[in-house]
Amino acid sequence: MREMFHRNIIFPSRENGLDELVRREKKEGKRRVKAIIVPHGSLSLISDLYSSAFGEVDDKTERFIIISPLHSGALERDRGKIVLEDKSGPVITPYGERDLISLGLEDGSLYSEEEHGEELALLFISRFFPSSTIALLYSPISAAKEAKALSSLISTWDEEHTTFIIESNLTSIINDREKLLIESDRAAKAIVNGEAIIDLNNKRRTAICGGAIIAAISRSFPGYSWRCLSLGKDDELCGHGAFALERING
Repeated sequence: MREMFHRNIIFPSRENGLDELVRREKKEGKRRVKAIIVPHGSLSLISDLYSSAFGEVDDKTERFIIISPLHSGALERDRGKIVLEDKSGPVITPYGERDLISLGLEDGSLYSEEEHGEELALLFISRFFPSSTIALLYSPISAAKEAKALSSLISTWDEEHTTFIIESNLTSIINDREKLLIESDRAAKAIVNGEAIIDLNNKRRTAICGGAIIAAISRSFPGYSWRCLSLGKDDELCGHGAFALERING
């Protein structure tokens, strides 16, 4: 048994206000959502973004597949081979014990305890979808050819009542406030328009963590498009956003 929460991710106990942050803004008349994008960061800052994103998720969802960028591992390349880590086994959350299911992938060779990203999604799933199953994957992919290969795997995992969750911020760390706003808006527009989020210094790589994963999900569901739910625009939230991949014709 292990705690699945990074030591630098701090949130209150249920007795001290956790339930007020882990909430769900349910929508009426929403379209069918196949995937959501949520940021990683402090729960106290981005809880509204998670509330909005999880409000779009179908109540009938039976399985969640979280795909989080692997920041610490080296990318193994072998004729386009995709390296994914399958973190299966029991974990403890403030909303009870959950058992992460395996999708039959490699487990643990690249993962570092310094990784982050999945903790907040696990909180929301555990509270609002207690009967669902959860698969947690880490991927270091960052280039277009890997996104294409990952897309074929995603298609095999897609089943009825499955929702994919991508953990990704809109920008890397940028200290210049004006540049941060520009890059954040550029990434958000690219996601909504189905365009690649390109690193201007290296056109073969995506500019944000999770960018290639977003591209893979988009490729997997051609009848769907991303809708921006919310963007953080104040000093602490800029660079974060929530998106839903919904069926174009409802």
